[in-house]
Amino acid sequence: MTVVIVLALVVAVAVTQVGVFVVPAGAAVTASEPVGPGTVYIVTRGADMRFVDSADAICRRQFAQSDEGCRGLVRNWVMRETRVLAELPYSETLWRVAAGSGR
Repeated sequence: MTVVIVLALVVAVAVTQVGVFVVPAGAAVTASEPVGPGTVYIVTRGADMRFVDSADAICRRQFAQSDEGCRGLVRNWVMRETRVLAELPYSETLWRVAAGSGR
């Protein structure tokens, strides 16, 4: 029983403190941005971030738009305000989940 409780606490902390930030393969990333196109980042969650998120979804939620300028600002904000725990290969499935999280 103790193992189940500890495991439940670990999962709860992970879901509330850690998130997945997806940068799509076709993203127009500038040389000054600290992210690469087609990458999945496991990050500590920043304010207003969902468990699986993207710059597109954050722009739509916060600013009711999703243009390149907004996406670039959000990508920079996420990389500045969170801590990258892991960098993983791109996943189209995660991108679909992240892109839909702003609707």
